[in-house]
Amino acid sequence: MEEGKVDEPKDDGSGQSGDEEENEIETPQEELDKNLLDACRENRTEDVNIWLDKRANPLYEADGWNPLLWAACNGNEEIVRALIKHNAIAPYLNQKSIPVDSEDKNKGGNEEDENDPFVKPKDARKVGKYTPLHWASYKGFYKVVWILLKEKMSAL
Repeated sequence: MEEGKVDEPKDDGSGQSGDEEENEIETPQEELDKNLLDACRENRTEDVNIWLDKRANPLYEADGWNPLLWAACNGNEEIVRALIKHNAIAPYLNQKSIPVDSEDKNKGGNEEDENDPFVKPKDARKVGKYTPLHWASYKGFYKVVWILLKEKMSAL
């Protein structure tokens, strides 16, 4: 019985660590995503990195806002870069809805058109009126604007 008593505290100690690990594993995806969005809204860089490491979805959207919109609106360069690394910029990139094939090349397709930042993205209705680029420029966060433009973000 003494062995059982000795094992119980060890189990409790490891059980607590196990509970923490289980909580990380069992945390619902929606909760992770909301926590990431809240951290971006409140401009908490360390928390953003924690939630991204826990696989929170950087494309999560609530009330028309996503983490990248909040980061750009707050002018937080570190958060913007972290979200870009996790592909949060994907909905805002210039992507043609129809791939360029040999017929388009014969029609005189222009490479400049493909790289034009003023061509609407294929999912422009989802992007909406305000983009991270709009918020960063409106608020005067020119370093964030530069980061977004270097990533080929669409201005529309």
